[in-house]
Amino acid sequence: YLRKDIQLDALLAFRGQLNKTLEARNVKLSVNDFIIKACALALQQVPDANAVWAGDKMLSMKASDVAVAVAIEGGLFTPVLKDAEMKSLSALSTEMKDLAARARDRKLAPHEYQGGSFAISNLGMFGSTISTPSSTRPTPRSSRSAPV
Repeated sequence: YLRKDIQLDALLAFRGQLNKTLEARNVKLSVNDFIIKACALALQQVPDANAVWAGDKMLSMKASDVAVAVAIEGGLFTPVLKDAEMKSLSALSTEMKDLAARARDRKLAPHEYQGGSFAISNLGMFGSTISTPSSTRPTPRSSRSAPV
């Protein structure tokens, strides 16, 4: 597994600036929104990573359909943000908030949580993020504040 510590100071500053400009539209971007967008764009840049198992072969995907784990009582739902590479950060944020709320209320339609060639599970409250394709065993990766 690849492990990399990432300094997010510039991202957090940029996010703060964007959130100030989006206040009037009642949109607040999260770090997770940036991660979703970055993963979607990376899948476009590395098409071999944008694939799923289909029986006994790999099926390459054109769109970056990113699933994001949402904790519910007794388990997880993974609603899928379809064509995430084509959407703005504010559109991804708004859609993710809607999907997460409906997932917690168990009101997602099957097509909203099936599919996706990449999954993100955010354990930020525990200092970790797990991001793995569904065909691999997830491995926690620690995130922490550290002096540079």
